[in-house]
Amino acid sequence: MVDVYSSVRNFLLYFFLFISLQCLCNQISLSELLKTEGKQVEICQPVTLNEDIVVRNSLRFVGDGCVLQTGRFKLRIEAPVEATLSHIFIGFQPGEVTFASGCVKEVYPQWWGAKGNGKEDDYSSLQSAIDSNCQSVFIPKGRYLITKTLNLTNRPFGLNLIGQGQSEEGSVIVADTGGIAIDASGSRYLHFANFAIESGNENPSLVGILFSRTIDVGFCEFNNLENVRIKLISLPKANNGNGTVGIYNNASELWRARNIYLMADNPIVFTGYNIFKIKSPYTKQEERYVSMSECTIDGASTLHSLSGPAITIENGDTIEILNTYITRSGEAKFPYAIKVMNFWGINLTYTGHIEGFDRFLYTNVTNIVGCKFKATLFTTGAPLIHLEGRKEHPSLRGCEIELIPEPTSRASPLILAEGEVAINSCRIVLYSGQSIECREGEFRGNIVQAWDEEAKINLNPERASYLLVLPKGVEIFNKSAKEKAE
Repeated sequence: MVDVYSSVRNFLLYFFLFISLQCLCNQISLSELLKTEGKQVEICQPVTLNEDIVVRNSLRFVGDGCVLQTGRFKLRIEAPVEATLSHIFIGFQPGEVTFASGCVKEVYPQWWGAKGNGKEDDYSSLQSAIDSNCQSVFIPKGRYLITKTLNLTNRPFGLNLIGQGQSEEGSVIVADTGGIAIDASGSRYLHFANFAIESGNENPSLVGILFSRTIDVGFCEFNNLENVRIKLISLPKANNGNGTVGIYNNASELWRARNIYLMADNPIVFTGYNIFKIKSPYTKQEERYVSMSECTIDGASTLHSLSGPAITIENGDTIEILNTYITRSGEAKFPYAIKVMNFWGINLTYTGHIEGFDRFLYTNVTNIVGCKFKATLFTTGAPLIHLEGRKEHPSLRGCEIELIPEPTSRASPLILAEGEVAINSCRIVLYSGQSIECREGEFRGNIVQAWDEEAKINLNPERASYLLVLPKGVEIFNKSAKEKAE
């Protein structure tokens, strides 16, 4: 019985192979067609590519017209192309079809056979469009499953990756790579807009988009996102025990995101030292510290944390998160909305509304200088800003702090400074029920504006000098000056 089945299977296999070879023999090659046509070549039936070709005639694909790859030949097109969203390049691998600059406005993954049904792997089709040398890749509505990381690395001259909407009914990349969904390391002038990235079901991606400096391209900069949604599931053991990451920015500067939605264990990470040790599968990253600065999130943006902080900043300089909604669901691994790490955080700004977190910022080894924090949030009595001086001696200098509690919030420390912490030259607003606790460290040259006449400011009097602005008037606290006057 087995022998009969094998015989029938082999017969059918050879029969279909014979028919396919006959069809190929009957088909005209692209090079032959180009010899017989004029300036515009109309392709209305399948033609074969049997050699490397540079096409300087404009191409018009109609009906069943397409080009069939018969080996590993290269097709270079240096003239306009007219085609619908049909499969016109059959059997081609990424990089085998390229366009001269400006000859087509945009390319579509459907030209390389993308299905967009969320079931069949569209990686090769998407990567072929990306590698076609066209400046813009347009992704029509659909669900595009990828099982391998999309490679946008070391592109110093940019690329536009544009979808048709970030909603579930728009252009969705279903990321089943088990690692990074889109690797943008070493690239400049990338523009991502109007699409979404969601976790796949079989091998969910652990990072939505990676931006990182590389050895080949010294600066990863001038990249921007607009109307992009990234929604990853929670996997706390991922990325060396740090959990999933929506966007991982490793020293990618002059970077901007507008109207984005990021949902992951860690929605956004800005790092100069690659603290999560996330590696590009395609290129060698810069390992020494360079800098991490000039990054902005604004517009109608949301950062949705599943377990960690919504924002992680490690050695950041001039990072702005403006008018952004922070929220959290699931079991909290880290209770603070923002975590600032390592040596410094300079000119950091956050404005917006926070829900799900009842604590705002934590740091234990950072000098925070020239920062502005203004937010509305609910608190259960926990300290909103926790400066822990157990490892080093952090300081808060030249900052403006105003955290507005929701009406049902409980009394809580606005700032809890433990150990040898210095809070100097800051402007701090205290709402009713809020207090400042800095019993060991230094508190000098600050202006405190309190809404409550009985504002609680618990300091070490030997190391404190500040101006307290109350509804009834202004008070000056400076023990050393007072002793000199007496």
